[in-house]
Amino acid sequence: DRTAFDMVSPLLAVLGKNIRFMGGPGMGQHTKMTNQILIASGMIGLVEGLLYAHKAGLDLETTLAVVGAGAAGSWSLANYAPRIIKRNFDPGFFVDHFVKDMGIALEESRRMGLALP
Repeated sequence: DRTAFDMVSPLLAVLGKNIRFMGGPGMGQHTKMTNQILIASGMIGLVEGLLYAHKAGLDLETTLAVVGAGAAGSWSLANYAPRIIKRNFDPGFFVDHFVKDMGIALEESRRMGLALP
């Protein structure tokens, strides 16, 4: 509820920068699932783009500098692509948590009548 959110906002501000009231119960969880879906689809595009550039014979670091400065730029591109180019495939997030989140997102999508992959 908004009143409770307003009461704890100062504490939340200590924990993060982008603190927003998303609505009633469950809306924060739906926001998180939106984020996870966007990250998943973005990561697929990121690795497919790097693979394409590699197969085309482009210098990956130069290509990353060019495309990262345009509309394709993103946090994932800026932070994960340089690691991937160096063949560092360590996850930046607990993979088990991400898989769990994607399961929740797919389950909720089905409940809402959405056909997501």
